[in-house]
Amino acid sequence: MMNDRAALAAQLRYWGAAAFLFALVFSLVGLLLPPALFSDGEFFDSGLRLLRDEQEMRVYFERGQWLADGGRPYSAASPQEYPPAGVLFLALPRLFTSNPFIYQDIFALLTSILFGLLVWLTGKILISLGRPLKYLWLFFLPGVIYFSVWRFDILPAVLVAAAAHEVIRGRRVLAALWLILGGLVKFYPAFFLLPLLMLAAQSAAGSSSEPGRRRVLVAAAAAPVVLLGGILIWAGPDAFLSPILFHLGRTFEIGSLGDISLWAASFLGGGSVWFAVILAGIFSLLQFIPFIFLLVFGRIADAKAFIRACLFLLLPFMLFNRFVSPQWVVWFIPLAVLVSDKRETVALVLLGLTAYLQFPILFGLDPFAWTYKFASGLLLAVIAWLAWQNLIAMKRDGALVFAGNRKIPLIQPVG
Repeated sequence: MMNDRAALAAQLRYWGAAAFLFALVFSLVGLLLPPALFSDGEFFDSGLRLLRDEQEMRVYFERGQWLADGGRPYSAASPQEYPPAGVLFLALPRLFTSNPFIYQDIFALLTSILFGLLVWLTGKILISLGRPLKYLWLFFLPGVIYFSVWRFDILPAVLVAAAAHEVIRGRRVLAALWLILGGLVKFYPAFFLLPLLMLAAQSAAGSSSEPGRRRVLVAAAAAPVVLLGGILIWAGPDAFLSPILFHLGRTFEIGSLGDISLWAASFLGGGSVWFAVILAGIFSLLQFIPFIFLLVFGRIADAKAFIRACLFLLLPFMLFNRFVSPQWVVWFIPLAVLVSDKRETVALVLLGLTAYLQFPILFGLDPFAWTYKFASGLLLAVIAWLAWQNLIAMKRDGALVFAGNRKIPLIQPVG
């Protein structure tokens, strides 16, 4: 047994080092390619970005200008669309350089380190769950490695993985701290506080369901108040409001489910402004209904149920969002590999390939072409199928209990 553990630990170190080196080589190749390969296309923000995203790097570089100027973020001179910790991360390379090209180098080095750390952490969780390390190969899909290096979404993904690792170890308070910190980088890790609190309540409730349910209701109401109140106190009202208002003001982006729905409706004589407004309202509702659904019907008894519940909240948020962010593969795949079956794993491969095809290639060529809409539709279809399979798995495992399925105990012991 000790030899097996030592062998697995050695393999895991190999995986982490290999992931870091792979990301570093990937970024170096992209950085060394001539700028002519990344010239702007014919449309607003298009242009091929096959191995690096220079346009996005320019945005990040500008978001850190407040640090170079000795100012502060969220001011009129430094608008921001990200939470405070995300803004600080983007500004970090500006401590060392005012050159945008060197900024890219530093950023790629940081994200390569984080990528190696994410693979290592995910491997530790796989070992704890009794799953083989071969699932780590999914991290090397084009979409995953591309968006891990050229976006800062890799940082909240690492923090979510750290939280999942602490859940397995039974350290729920530390897991909550990782999720709160992740929510200060990007909002989505804060979603996972609900299933974490439900897991804690299930464990504390013993054999009585009502005290557990009351604890969940109180904790679920208190968690967002504490999180958002902490941001308000720490960063001020501008930091609190401006990212939220920025995203609330966004319309359906090209390639989103809403955009494709409006495009399809136009062939049937629909697609009016009022239809778009109603659709936006419906989609916003569908994004967050799973939170209520999970609170009412969820039974989070162990780490696997916790991970499935996180996916249950995340997938509809991705599917019904008004904007398109292919970097969501970095949010989703590291969690999904922990619980996916064979069919879901095949879908994850398709997701990692399609995300790369959709953005740096087809968007770069022509975001208004049917090919881009087709790739976007395929991506959304895979997400919808994974959401459905995840729901089925939760029902099968007793993590969701409906009226017709009351043979499963309301409160299950934590195993």
